[in-house]
Amino acid sequence: MSMTKEQLTTQLEELIFPMMKEKLGPMVTDAVADAIKAASSTQTPDPVQSTKQIHKDLSSLKELKETYSQGILFGKAVRALAFAKQQGGGPEMGLAVLREWGNGDIADYLETTRSKAMAAGEPTAGGFLVPDQFSQDVIEFLRPMSAVRSLNPMVLPMPTGTIRVPKITAGSSGSYIGENQNAPASQVGTGQVTLTWKKLAVLVPLSNDLVRFSSPGADAIVRDDMVRGMAERENRAFLRGTGTDSGPKGLRYWAPTGNILAATAGQALADVTADLGRCILALKENNVPMTRPAWIMAPRTEQFLATVQTTTGAFVFREEILAGRLWRYPVAVTTEVPTNLTDQGGSTESEITLVDMADAVIGESTRIFVDVSDSAAYVDSGGAVTSAFSQDQTVIRAIAEHDFAMRRDVSAMVMNGVTWA
Repeated sequence: MSMTKEQLTTQLEELIFPMMKEKLGPMVTDAVADAIKAASSTQTPDPVQSTKQIHKDLSSLKELKETYSQGILFGKAVRALAFAKQQGGGPEMGLAVLREWGNGDIADYLETTRSKAMAAGEPTAGGFLVPDQFSQDVIEFLRPMSAVRSLNPMVLPMPTGTIRVPKITAGSSGSYIGENQNAPASQVGTGQVTLTWKKLAVLVPLSNDLVRFSSPGADAIVRDDMVRGMAERENRAFLRGTGTDSGPKGLRYWAPTGNILAATAGQALADVTADLGRCILALKENNVPMTRPAWIMAPRTEQFLATVQTTTGAFVFREEILAGRLWRYPVAVTTEVPTNLTDQGGSTESEITLVDMADAVIGESTRIFVDVSDSAAYVDSGGAVTSAFSQDQTVIRAIAEHDFAMRRDVSAMVMNGVTWA
């Protein structure tokens, strides 16, 4: 049976591309998707030429990735666009700037693939879309800096702003039956959870000297500062976001009330060990599969566990903690886990989160939107309002779009009142 163009497009987007992303990665998949889209013009495409173009695009992208370290393509593209906008130019000037800096290979790739960042939108429209392939590269660079991402949650592309994923609410059950008796119906309780774009904006002030001149160090600064800002704010949202302030709802508020446990007061080794066991038991008693369980804690808690000793001076958890694990499960450490909570009546309490990351989902836009200003004001780390113009700086604003959800609420548990230090 023949297939219409619309049916083929649907099958590619819903079946083929997700499998390619899982096996080959987002950058290769996006390059193939761009080539297919370009080949699907109103004219009858030449299949031989289309195939050659796909191979050419993949080859160019592969060469770029081998030439530049991860995320540097993003840094270079952003700086070139920033410089072009400073000079009152548009995307074409950005291409010329890259070639002037000796990065003609990047400019050629952007021009060949008709990237949205260079081919769509004028600077007066409010910014540029960084190429999907470059945006995905910097998002991957973000992974080890983000506590939740580093623990391998499920990441789904969300190109249209909203995606619905199945939510498991109850397990199936069985029954023994006698001869000639009907088996009772048994179904898995399911629902849906909807992920919707939440905008994460990061402001990065740069010296205009860094923007004007080609420098690998400047590209790395753009990449590192932007990724660091994203990681800090994303960690806070994915861990403790309430979901009521234009941001995602975090693990603390996805966990059901029955999975919020109180730590035993004090720091006695027997109590600490029992509390860790209670955390694991809380998930197992809810029939959580424990496919990819992981801990998330504050640096203070990690340090305590690495140094706690028995009465004979033996370190109890040190070997595992130094290997990044606790009771076999991976550990992520972040300062976005507070140490000044008051859940159990104190003033220096913290939390430990245990979650099966197989049930954690990040819905991700495949793009990063960038805008530039040399006259904007921003709030510095000390809380003072600073003028970019008076400091001879350029402020780069990057907007990423994503959301976070749990497919199974009981796969997350939080133990509060932790005073181990």
